[in-house]
Amino acid sequence: MKKLITGLVAGLGFAQVAYAQNPAFSTIRISWSAGETAAVPTMSVYALALLTALVTLVVYRLTRNQGSLLRMLAPVAALGIGALATVATMLPNSVVAGAPSQPPVLSGGNCSGTATYTATPGLAPPCFVNTCGQPVQVTYTFIDAMDEFGTPITEGNCTFNYFCPGESDRATDGASVPSDGASYGTAYCQEMFAPDS
Repeated sequence: MKKLITGLVAGLGFAQVAYAQNPAFSTIRISWSAGETAAVPTMSVYALALLTALVTLVVYRLTRNQGSLLRMLAPVAALGIGALATVATMLPNSVVAGAPSQPPVLSGGNCSGTATYTATPGLAPPCFVNTCGQPVQVTYTFIDAMDEFGTPITEGNCTFNYFCPGESDRATDGASVPSDGASYGTAYCQEMFAPDS
């Protein structure tokens, strides 16, 4: 039993030394927001329902001198299309800009938002995907970082570099990222790696 306890203590000590050999990380906050856009006029559900009823009545009046099949189907078709449009306005619409996450990229938020992530030598920074329908401007805020030797990295000596696994496009600080659904590299502190790494 004594050997078992000694082995466990030695194993825990080795695990702690192995963990402490590479403490490098970069914790960054990314923020994105869309520019000012022109207001798009919309109709309320009630206004759309009234417009549907009006169109149905007009279609019926226009087709009243036509054959009986056309007189019957035209207003029903107009009413059906209007009903579908009304129901579609009631459904929640989620306009999303892909929020950063660890690959694979998760979408979240809308055309503006923030997320905080940590990159390590074994875990690449997340990719950023904009799918909100308009370009968004990306900015980064340094939170915390440390190099491979355990030396803290400050905001003043953190040089942003950008990476997304398998992608060459970068969402640089202050850049406008188009709404193209492509993955863009996000920032990490270049100093977290030794110069020869």
